[in-house]
Amino acid sequence: MTSTAFTKGRQRVDDLDGVLQFLEISHPSFSAPVYIVSDTRDWVSNGQTYTGFPFRFALPTDSSEEAPQARIEIDNTGRDLMGELERLPSGAALNAVVKIASRATPDIIEWSWSVPIVSISADAAVISGTLSQDWLLRQQAVRLRHDPKTSPGIF
Repeated sequence: MTSTAFTKGRQRVDDLDGVLQFLEISHPSFSAPVYIVSDTRDWVSNGQTYTGFPFRFALPTDSSEEAPQARIEIDNTGRDLMGELERLPSGAALNAVVKIASRATPDIIEWSWSVPIVSISADAAVISGTLSQDWLLRQQAVRLRHDPKTSPGIF
């Protein structure tokens, strides 16, 4: 939950501080999680150094035909992230944790969101990924359900 001071700062016309977007990308095959911040310089938050890699989000569209999917685009400015991505096994889903903080108080995380990156692609300029909770939405609600296979007598 965001603090009152953070909310008031975002509603001001002349926001003096601004917002930091932190991103942690991890996978069991990575040598270590990748910590980046959407800025041109490195930041330290809660003792963790985040490398400055500008990135953007494209919010999901409201469509009844498909599950909501957000997109992330990270500027491909170095080989650190690409090296980890190139070593991934095929079909791997990355875990991403997005954190938002004020520039004035980067140690106070105002909002956090954990989501899998289900597909990723890269070219010389941009690394693009699809953020989706589709796998969660497709899970069964109950452990055993009645269908012709499990309960043939009632059908």
